[in-house]
Amino acid sequence: MSEFCRLHAGGVVNNGGATLFVGPSGAGKSTLVVRLFTDGYPLLSDDEVWIDTASALAHPTWRSLLLKESAWDLFPGHRASFVPTGAQDCRSWWLDPDRVRPSSRAAPAPVRNVVVLDASTGGRATLSPIGQTEALTRILTESMNFPEVRDTGLSTLVRVVRSARLFRLTKGDLDESAALLSGILS
Repeated sequence: MSEFCRLHAGGVVNNGGATLFVGPSGAGKSTLVVRLFTDGYPLLSDDEVWIDTASALAHPTWRSLLLKESAWDLFPGHRASFVPTGAQDCRSWWLDPDRVRPSSRAAPAPVRNVVVLDASTGGRATLSPIGQTEALTRILTESMNFPEVRDTGLSTLVRVVRSARLFRLTKGDLDESAALLSGILS
């Protein structure tokens, strides 16, 4: 049985390669993933991607997408499919991707791009290359099970970083961000 590195990341697939969006809660992973998913990209996850330590393939997770307060205005076309989460601290909804587009989950795929989400917002969206050290540091920060996978997990994540194109996205307008990302997804 395979071991997996579980990353706090969203992801989509295009042309057989995965693009991961790495960042802490509130960084905009779900918003970006739902936008790209709505644009037709196959879905890995909006919040947790599993990397197989043997193959280094990114695997989808099967939970519904979790959207918070701003999603109501950003995705009016999906409102009929929103299911309230019942959370008391903020308005949030579950969105079943199969209600939006049946059979929309991606197959496991090699990681082609890693996009680190910059917490700052405002201004114009920018997408800039980053180095391996910064990318690996951010990925390790967002690893959900590193103590369990230790050396095997570190080796796998180093392989992913060495083979992928690495970027930082400073979010601005969602449409601008999606346009920038579609450039690296093609």
